[in-house]
Amino acid sequence: MGRDLLERLRIWVKRFIEPIALGAAKIGLTPNVVSVLGFFTALVSAYLVVRGNLIFAAIFVIISGFLDVLDGAIARVTGRVTKFGGFLDSLLDRYSDVVILSSIIYTSLCPLFWGLVALAGSLLVSYARARGEALGVEMAGVGVAERADRLVILSLGLLLNFPSWAVILVAVLSHVTVGIRALRVWSSLKGGFH
Repeated sequence: MGRDLLERLRIWVKRFIEPIALGAAKIGLTPNVVSVLGFFTALVSAYLVVRGNLIFAAIFVIISGFLDVLDGAIARVTGRVTKFGGFLDSLLDRYSDVVILSSIIYTSLCPLFWGLVALAGSLLVSYARARGEALGVEMAGVGVAERADRLVILSLGLLLNFPSWAVILVAVLSHVTVGIRALRVWSSLKGGFH
């Protein structure tokens, strides 16, 4: 039931984003430019966290997440999907995650322990997917805390002035996702522990 709801939501987002992607492409925005803009909005968000403006920080986290979806949509609708573009997008996404979480940790809006656990989890979620896919295992949609989910949780935490709880939730769900992905790879490869 939950997977069906998520799948319907993804279909809705795809229908919503495609016309925007076409419009963005018409005005000359390329997927790589949008990826870079997404990173810069994450930097702005981090700056706003440090300045104590959590509401605007949350808005910029949402914008960064939107641009992350938009860059891939522009690539698909224009036929400009490239390996380098995928690499750049993933790289800048990791930097964005680090910048946003580091700003929350730096300002002591969450306990240091949970901030570091969330930071590690956010990076390991992506690493687990990349390694699994490198081994030929389909990893799309595996787990409960993909990047979009984590950004929504963090933006809501900032918006509602509960960043500590949001970071703790991201920490827990990220590591649950890593575990689920590890089990998926293990079961797909029928491997044993050695």
